[in-house]
Amino acid sequence: MGDHLFRVPVISRDCPLRFFSLLPLAPAKCKDPARISDQVIKPGQIGGLRSRAPKLCRMADRQVSRAIGGGMIWPAFPGAWPGLAAAVQQFGPACSPGTAPINCLGKAKFSGGRMRFNFVLVTLDCVRPDHLGCYGYRGVETPNLDRMAASGVLYEQALTHAPNTWVAHASLFTGCFPPAHAMRAPQHRISSHLSTMAEWFSSHGWTTAAFPGTTLVGKAQGFNRGFDLFDDQWAGEGLRTDQAIWRRNWKAALGRVKGWMDMAREPFLIWIHYIDTHHLPEPELPEYYRRRFPPGWQYYDGKISHADRACVGEIIDHLGRRGLLERTVMAVFADHGEELCEDDRPLHDGGLREDSVRIPLVLRLPDGMSPGGVRVEEPVGLVDLFPSLCHLAGLSIPQGIQGLVLPGLPGREGALGQGRILYMENWPRGLLGVRSREWKLILRRQDLDDGDEAKSRVEALYHLPTDPGERNDVARKHPAIVEHLQEECLLWAKGPASRSVAQDEEMAIRRALEGLGYL
Repeated sequence: MGDHLFRVPVISRDCPLRFFSLLPLAPAKCKDPARISDQVIKPGQIGGLRSRAPKLCRMADRQVSRAIGGGMIWPAFPGAWPGLAAAVQQFGPACSPGTAPINCLGKAKFSGGRMRFNFVLVTLDCVRPDHLGCYGYRGVETPNLDRMAASGVLYEQALTHAPNTWVAHASLFTGCFPPAHAMRAPQHRISSHLSTMAEWFSSHGWTTAAFPGTTLVGKAQGFNRGFDLFDDQWAGEGLRTDQAIWRRNWKAALGRVKGWMDMAREPFLIWIHYIDTHHLPEPELPEYYRRRFPPGWQYYDGKISHADRACVGEIIDHLGRRGLLERTVMAVFADHGEELCEDDRPLHDGGLREDSVRIPLVLRLPDGMSPGGVRVEEPVGLVDLFPSLCHLAGLSIPQGIQGLVLPGLPGREGALGQGRILYMENWPRGLLGVRSREWKLILRRQDLDDGDEAKSRVEALYHLPTDPGERNDVARKHPAIVEHLQEECLLWAKGPASRSVAQDEEMAIRRALEGLGYL
C-alpha cells in the first residue's frame, strides 16, 4: 500500500476549525489568510450544522466543488467539507500547529475509504485489448492508455459476460452475471431486486452522472437507476442527423462531461460511454486518421487511436487541470471485443470466442497508491468492478453481488484462486460458456426455461494456453473437465428474463439494433 499525498486544513489540533469565506461564490485565490467567515465550527459539530444552517451548507457544497477543482482556497481533501473535522483530528500532527489552513501537506495511506475518491468509468465500445499499445500491439498509437497502464494496473485476461452492449453493462452496474440481473435482451430491464452501482454509491454520499452513448443502455432498460444525472438527450445538437435515434456525437458530449465534472460536488462517480469505436464507419473521424488508416478493418485501428486522444486523453487532461487526479480512480474498459473477420467471423455477436469476450481493463489510481506497471494475469470480469470500487471507497459490498475485488489493488492481498470460473453467454444465439485460466467450455442452450438442463449440449472445449485461436475442440479428450465445467455453467445459467419495456420503447430499441448492425 502506497502513501497518498493531499493538502490538510490545520490551524492547530486543539483549535476550532475555521472555514474560509463562502462568499462570493467565485472563490478567491486566498492570498490573504485573513479572509475567514464568522462561522466557526469545532471538530464534531459539522453534522448538526446541516440541520441548523441548510442554506449555508448548500452554498458550501457548491463552493467546495469549485474550489477543490480549481486548486483555490479550499483544501483538496477527498470527501469535501463534511470530512474536514475528521481530517484535522486524524492528520493534524502532520502539520505545524498555528499554520494557515492552506498548502499544508500531510500523508495518508489507503485505509479502505477514508480518502472518499472520485470514480471515473469509461467504456470504449467494441475495443479489443490486442489492438492497444499497452497490450503489445504496434499497429496503433494509444499513448494515454499506455501511460495509464504504466502507472496503474492492467488486467491481461479481463472478460465480458456477453458480446453485446446491454448485457455487458448490466453486469458492470450490478456486479452480477446475466442470469441474475435478467438483462438478456435489449427489451428487458435490469432486475429490480439488485442494487446498481449508482444506487449504492449515491446512497453513501457520491454525486453520480451517466453519459450513455446509445439508447440500448437507456432509461427503458433501467440503466438510469441511481444516477443524479442521466444525460440521454438524443434529440437536437450533438447527435448525428442520420443516426439521432440511437447514437450521440462525442465531440458535443465531451463538453457536457467536462461541464458536469467542473460543477459536481465531490466525491463523484461518473460513467462515460464512448460509442464511436463501434464497427460502423464514422464520418466525424478526423482526416489525419483517415489518411493513416485506410478503409477496411484498418479503420478500426484509426477509431481506437482517435478514442485514445479524443476521449481518454481529454478526460485525463481535464481532471489534471481541475486538480482532481490526485483523488480520482479512473477505469477504462470495453463492453465487449470484436471479430475482425478472422476465419470469416464478422463483428461480435456471433459467438463466445476470445475475440468477442476478451476486453481491455486498465485502472489509474491516485499517485502513491500503486507501484505502477502492475499487470495481473488472472482472469477477471466486468462483474468485479462494482465490488472493487466499493473496496477502494471503504463501502460494504451489496448482498448478492457475484463479482470479487480485483487483485492488484491496494489492500487486496492474494490471488483470486486458480479455480475461479467466469460465466458468459450469448443468449440470442443460444450459447452459454464458462472460462477458467486454462479452459473454456461452450454449450448450446436448449430449453433451459422448462427445467430440462440435460438438453444443453457441449459445443466445444478449448485449452487456451495451447490453442489461443480456439481451433481445436478437445472435449472428447477431457471428459472430466467437461463434466465439471458443464455443471458450473448450468448452475449459473438458470435465471429470469423480465420482458417489461413498453411497446413504443421496444420499437425504438429495434431501430437502434438495426442501426448498430445487430438485426
